[in-house]
Amino acid sequence: MNINKMVAKLVNNFNDYPLSKILRPKNESERKFFDMMVKQGWLCSKKGFPDFFVFKKVNNEIRIGLVEIKPYQDRKLKKMQLMIMELLSNYGVPCYKWTPEDGFVKIIGKKLK
Repeated sequence: MNINKMVAKLVNNFNDYPLSKILRPKNESERKFFDMMVKQGWLCSKKGFPDFFVFKKVNNEIRIGLVEIKPYQDRKLKKMQLMIMELLSNYGVPCYKWTPEDGFVKIIGKKLK
């Protein structure tokens, strides 16, 4: 199964998931991000790394993103977080660091050898 079909299946299953079971994060920075994304129509999954897997249907296209939240702009991603997000970015998965101060900062993959 290719990635588009897997994401479509996930989104369809998620749409059947009771939204009342999706809890707002307790962490202040994560809660600000969560509220902002929900207001923009995104569905947010908060289950570990990355902090959020976000997705929404725009017309007939499904958009996804991986977002790691940091409370301050000077907080860096951990080495493993950065390595995984750079690798996924190389395969076309949109990956971001988000802070309340800077908003989204795109993670760009390194050139593969």
